This record gives sequence, C-alpha cells and structure tokens, in this order.
Amino acid sequence: LGTSVANIGIKGAGGLETLQLVFQVVDSLGIPIDLDNAVNVGYVLAASPGSGAVLNPPSTRTDANGQASVVLTSGTKAGVVQVTASISLGSKIISSNPVAVTIHGGLPDLTHFSCVPAILNIPGYNVFGVEDVITAFVGDKYSNPVRVGTAVYFNTEGGIIEGSALTTALGAASVTLYSANPLPNHPVFGPGFATVTAATTDESFATIRQSTLVLFSGVPIISCSPFGFDIPNGGSQLFNYTVMDQNGNPLSSGTSITVEGAGKDFILAGDKEVTLPDTQSRAWTTFSFSVSDAVDTTIAAN
Repeated sequence: LGTSVANIGIKGAGGLETLQLVFQVVDSLGIPIDLDNAVNVGYVLAASPGSGAVLNPPSTRTDANGQASVVLTSGTKAGVVQVTASISLGSKIISSNPVAVTIHGGLPDLTHFSCVPAILNIPGYNVFGVEDVITAFVGDKYSNPVRVGTAVYFNTEGGIIEGSALTTALGAASVTLYSANPLPNHPVFGPGFATVTAATTDESFATIRQSTLVLFSGVPIISCSPFGFDIPNGGSQLFNYTVMDQNGNPLSSGTSITVEGAGKDFILAGDKEVTLPDTQSRAWTTFSFSVSDAVDTTIAAN
C-alpha cells in the first residue's frame, strides 16, 4: 500500500534510518480479507546493496483490514533495496511484486571527495565569458555517493564561479566557471592558472576541501629558430618552433598548427600539422620540423 517515508539514509549518517512498508492481502474479488481469514505474511529482501539492511519482524499477521507491515532498517551501504511479501495457501505461495526502496548515502568524506573541470584549458585569458563546468564528486566513508541534496560550495582565484550546488543521486554537484576579472595568477604555475576549490562538511562538522586547476589561455605567439638558413646540396636543416600564449602556456584544445613551404624540390617533415589536445602541459608549446633537399643538383648539372 505504501511506505511511511519516501527513502532513508545509511546507518550513522544522521538521517532517518528506518521506514515502514504496509502490504494488503485481498481475495480473488479484490476485497481485503478480514480477521476470520487472517494469514501470516512473510518478508524477504529480494535485492539489497548488503552491509546490514534488515527487515523486522520477518513475518506479521494481517489485521481486520487485511493489512500487514514490516520495518526496514538500513545498513552501512547506499543502494536500492527490494522487498517482497508472500503468504502460504496450502501448497501455493502467493507473492507481491518487489517494492523498491532507496537507501541514500552518508555524509561527505575527504578521502572520497574530488573536484575536476570539464575542460582543463579554456581560451579565457583575453576573452571574458568563456565557460567551463566544475564538478565535485562527493562520497561517504563507505565509498558510496552521499545523500541527495548535500550542499557543496565553490570559489575561484580567477574569473567568476557559481557559489554552490546540491549533489545528485551519483554524488555529483556541478557549477559553471566563466572567465572574467580577476585574471588568474597562480603562485607556482604563474599567470593563466586559476585554483578552483570545492568545500563541504563531513560527519565531524569540519569543513573539507578539494581543489583543481583551470588554465585560462591567451592569444597565440609563434617563434621559429633558426630564422635564416642555407641548405647544402642533398642536405637538410632542423627547425625548432614554439606556439604558446603570452604567458608561455599551451593554447586551448582544437588549436590547429600548420607548417607550409613555398618552392620546389624539397621535403618537409616533422610537426607540420598539429592539433592541440585539452592540456595544461607546456610540452605542447614546443615543436620541430625539417627541410631536406629533394634533388641532387650536382648530378643534374653534370
């Protein structure tokens, strides 16, 4: 017929840990059975996340309205419990459809708390309003998602970010970060790197925090060495070049770099077509290519 509350939390999480499920036994015409035809109703966990969820008592007798109830007590693990009620009628077993009950997770735990950006590198150092999504993944000490609606607070040292979000059934809370003043300047990694921090409260009422880095990349600057060259007959020349923003950081994901040559009878090899990944590594600012003489002009002259 229903439950006393919609859902419960795991044991020790500070929330409601028990609920009552009410079943009703009816006859073939759909009329609730009376006391003269009362039966014992047994209860089993058809499915359970484990770790201590129990039904008590294991069986009860129907009342004057054909109703019988059982109390479900959560264990230490979140998940979905399915409860089935059944009666014995001679050699026949009559069972109810499984009733699903959700057991939500506990309070946040620092060991199971993470903060990550959807994009590591956004082109937002010179353009304001470029967005990124920051997500906190929050679990309890049993490695399960925390209960739905747990508040997570966010702040950033670069740009502007939504202040808070509530966790979903998966323990995820997401907000939008967008580029704006102040421009980030990390004490270790330098200009362009912003620290974004997520914070919440654990079972000891202490504030726990996790941080992540987001790179605000700027306008491209290209340099190449050597600038001039004189390739001998049958020889080659190696060129090193850099493509970075004004802070020495890699450009944003999808940036396309192309090296082209004009003329004839040469071979161009190396990093001549590059598409940058989503990265914060300065290894993606340095590249090289070679130019080789393709025709032996000495033999051709002879």
